Amino acid sequence: MQKTLLSFFILLSYLGFSQNPNLVYNGNVELFSSPTSSPSGWSSSSDFGGFNQNTTDFSEGASSVQFNPMFTDLMMFTTVAIPLEANKTYNIKYSYKFLGNAFDTDDNIKFQIYLTSTEKFENFVSITNNEWNTVEVQYTPTVSDADAEASITVTPGDSEYAVLFDDIQIVEAAVLSNTDVSKEKHINLVPLGNNQYQIKTGADTQISNVSLYSILGAKQRLSPASKRDQNYNLNHLSAGLYVFHITTNTQQIAEKILIK
Repeated sequence: MQKTLLSFFILLSYLGFSQNPNLVYNGNVELFSSPTSSPSGWSSSSDFGGFNQNTTDFSEGASSVQFNPMFTDLMMFTTVAIPLEANKTYNIKYSYKFLGNAFDTDDNIKFQIYLTSTEKFENFVSITNNEWNTVEVQYTPTVSDADAEASITVTPGDSEYAVLFDDIQIVEAAVLSNTDVSKEKHINLVPLGNNQYQIKTGADTQISNVSLYSILGAKQRLSPASKRDQNYNLNHLSAGLYVFHITTNTQQIAEKILIK
């Protein structure tokens, strides 16, 4: 794992990425004033249900926040201002895990960023498993707001249950330099349309590994159409920037792509 992360950060340095800070205070939900409260920097809104710090099940760090909804929606919202600028793109990420097995179509999550009554971002997720899942989306506001608010809302289903959240991020999208990694003309990443790509190589070039990462550094599922070719269908990915990392017998290459 450490080797993978190191390789990715080296890749970022090649590409000229500028990593920006997380705008969500205590987004890693490590800080709690009380183990039975919402995290520091967050408040709650509900007549039923509550929150507590979970130190045995988490996706990063040493704790997560556990939502315990009951009869109505349970919402947790930021109390520390999130500054957003118009026409800048932000990467939004959070991880969640359902505790239980009784999945319900009403077991939904809403992540919202509120700027004004007419300018807000909403992302909805239906809970379908009890593994850790990571949501990654992008948002470009049309107005600026130095005091934006983010919130997470869980809608209860027919039975009581709990949902964990961790690693909540709002990060200004990394700036890419105009200069790609210099590379020999022995390999090319060719777009085929409809989010499909083909890697073409020279006669003396052998590919040893192909990886794909999101702009936030999360490794993506990637498999060629067959063992004989290097065609990749990426329609399963969410819209956003991604990076192909291609290793051959002579070089390492990084190629940026945009999934729409």
